[in-house]
Amino acid sequence: MPLHEMKPGDAKVGATRLQIIGPPASYKTTIAATFDKPLIVVGLPGEKHTDILTPTNDLKVLLFDAPDYSNTNFDWLNLWNDIRRETQKITTGAYGPCTTLVLDGTHKAFYACYLAGKQKHATQNGGWNGMQGWPWINDEFLAWFSQAFYSSLPWVVWTAWSAREQTEEEKQQAAGKAATTMAVKRSSILPDYMGKFQRTCMGETNIIYQFVEGGRAYWQIRQTEDCQGIGLRVAPERAMKLPLKIQAEWKVLKEILQPSTQEVKV
Repeated sequence: MPLHEMKPGDAKVGATRLQIIGPPASYKTTIAATFDKPLIVVGLPGEKHTDILTPTNDLKVLLFDAPDYSNTNFDWLNLWNDIRRETQKITTGAYGPCTTLVLDGTHKAFYACYLAGKQKHATQNGGWNGMQGWPWINDEFLAWFSQAFYSSLPWVVWTAWSAREQTEEEKQQAAGKAATTMAVKRSSILPDYMGKFQRTCMGETNIIYQFVEGGRAYWQIRQTEDCQGIGLRVAPERAMKLPLKIQAEWKVLKEILQPSTQEVKV
């Protein structure tokens, strides 16, 4: 694959790919449905609230049947293959025109991939081979993520829960210290995935932390000590001028990602 020289004005795919993470009930699905239309919102398997949306002529809502978590014989590998196939169909126009694709409940898709990996690498004693399974899970989920990322769709949005966990650096700082110290208690907000992908995804797209304050939704768009990996992939000369947070309004965010003028208005 040869090198090519980037020219001023070249399209920057990374600027149009967003992960929006946040706690439950922070209006992620509701606000994502206000992005550029025609818009397709996909409720990933296990995501229970995508159906709050009302379909319109330019808003299509696609839902997977709910998986049966209580069924020990449920075919998770087949479900994962369905997710891969349906994503391919959406990104190639099988469900109609699409300017924005919202994949709602990405953390639930990761869990389905995890359970598929456990089935694929099951052992005869009823367990599973994690040494083989975890690399498969990470590679499969990244491959699915890439299906949408590298598609020709103008905008792609993944929504997921956030989780508060200790990073490796925080764990090292806390090692050997009393459980009551601040070093032990310190944690960061991260996407609610498991394993290696929880960190891998941070370098893949814009990551926005959505939260509710005073009854209004906000987007944190810069990293802080307790909110790791958050940030917008914009030119360095513009990144330093960005505020810590903005109101969760698509027109404001779009102006930052694709400015019509040199100055960012927030």
